Amino acid sequence: MTHDELIQVGIKWLKRPYRNCDTSGHSACSVVLAELVTQAQEIPDVIGFAGHKTIVLEAKASISDFRADAKKPWRHADFMGMGALRYFICEDGLIPLVEVPEKWGLLYVLGNKVKVVKDAHVFDERQWRNEIMMLLSHIRRITTASTCLTPTVSAG
Repeated sequence: MTHDELIQVGIKWLKRPYRNCDTSGHSACSVVLAELVTQAQEIPDVIGFAGHKTIVLEAKASISDFRADAKKPWRHADFMGMGALRYFICEDGLIPLVEVPEKWGLLYVLGNKVKVVKDAHVFDERQWRNEIMMLLSHIRRITTASTCLTPTVSAG
């Protein structure tokens, strides 16, 4: 699978109800953003917002891409990254379970299905300011687009 295909599967998985926020099973993510560029250093492949929780998915189409991910500055300390829950998503068997960092989850894509190989554990410390920045950037883009489409009414 390509990186983009993995992202599309991840988006659908995060929007799916009754699983995804933690192991006790909460509702689906109401907002899901993919590769949204903002002023934040980190650009998650997919980030979902469900209540007070955020879930980050990092799509990996090759083992070398997965191993290179560990060199990113925000992977060196929990508080530097985004996502209360963080997962790698890849094709079945691509990433060995033993190489998945502590607290990170692992999702395997099998056809149209997603298998949770390892549940993620909550990162209490994270860049929640960057998460809010992403939401605000998305809202600003929606607002700007809808303002351009709304006819203006003039008095007179």
